[in-house]
Amino acid sequence: MSLISTFSSKIIFITGKSYVIKGIVPACVGVLLKANGYRVTVIKMDPCLNYNAANLDQYRYGIIFYHLI
Repeated sequence: MSLISTFSSKIIFITGKSYVIKGIVPACVGVLLKANGYRVTVIKMDPCLNYNAANLDQYRYGIIFYHLI
């Protein structure tokens, strides 16, 4: 018996435009799965995380805030 067949995992991707929907829906799904005995881990993936804010398109990503120190 291999290690992969012993531990099978399922992945659920939740996408959308609204930040509220992408936060509330995974939380609700996670609570329901955990109540039914599943082990749940929520990971947030941000595709803009490693981009330079000056190069992001304002119309696509919204207003970009700069932190001045």
